[in-house]
Amino acid sequence: MDEEIEVYFPELVDKGKAIQFYANLKKRIQISIDRILERDVSDDEESIIEDYFYSLLKPDLFWGSDGFTVTHNKNFESACGIISQNTSRNPKEMITLEWMQILEDLRQQNKRHSGK
Repeated sequence: MDEEIEVYFPELVDKGKAIQFYANLKKRIQISIDRILERDVSDDEESIIEDYFYSLLKPDLFWGSDGFTVTHNKNFESACGIISQNTSRNPKEMITLEWMQILEDLRQQNKRHSGK
């Protein structure tokens, strides 16, 4: 899903973080290949790369009124309400790409009207 968002909505992607991610992914793959081929691998370098990828995992609270599930559901319903108010389409019957495109179009319209 992230790849599709990056292709269709590049303005929503942080390029610096994406470049760093793919550079570290390349290093991680090279370390894996070296291990498979029984080449020497720096444990320190491997540890740094592993720490980087573990740092990307942000634990979420999934229960309670501020939990991930409740927040996600509220945000989804709010976005569906915005789409319904501004289009003649049912957002819950749209495919993901349609939904994201309409939401992005509405965001751009709002930006133009508000002068930002």
